Amino acid sequence: MYYEKSKLVRSKLEDRFLQDCITVGLIVNPDYKIGPIHADFAIPDRKIAIEVDSKQYHSSDSTRKEDEKRNKIYRGYGWKIIRISGNVVMRKGEDIAWEIKRGNYDDYPETQPSVAPST
Repeated sequence: MYYEKSKLVRSKLEDRFLQDCITVGLIVNPDYKIGPIHADFAIPDRKIAIEVDSKQYHSSDSTRKEDEKRNKIYRGYGWKIIRISGNVVMRKGEDIAWEIKRGNYDDYPETQPSVAPST
């Protein structure tokens, strides 16, 4: 399963999170098309898009604005968004994957955009 899905990830950070998901048994679809854009990962039956945001590519004002545009697109299609910072993936990716699997991120308010979903 990992080998097939690993072909679809676009960064080492995404690959790391994919491994974390597989370790805890969370089934995710990498590079999943939602409307006109692709989510890093998706759980289609729960309509959850997961974006893994590295500091390198998601720390400027322009990329934050682009991320918010993407969030609006996801919401427009009825999806929830979980944005996880690269730092969080590296420190506790398995824990986050486990919590998503258990459903603990489905209804969180957006209190920590680097971890919690956008609703």
